Amino acid sequence: ARDMLYPFAHLISYVSTFTTLRPGDVIASGSLAPPTPRGEAPTPHLDAGDIVEIASPQIGLLRNPVTDED
Repeated sequence: ARDMLYPFAHLISYVSTFTTLRPGDVIASGSLAPPTPRGEAPTPHLDAGDIVEIASPQIGLLRNPVTDED
């Protein structure tokens, strides 16, 4: 969190200007993996059954399962 350009409160405030945030929503920032050898950003995807964990000293650990849209 200390390496982030903007604090969590700023990110939440900004995202709230164009979408309604609901419990369980995730605001992702940064990168998930280093660029590929050709310099392209990886295309991460989530599949049903995956678990997304986000840790923050201010919030604690958020752990959310990924489900299919039905």
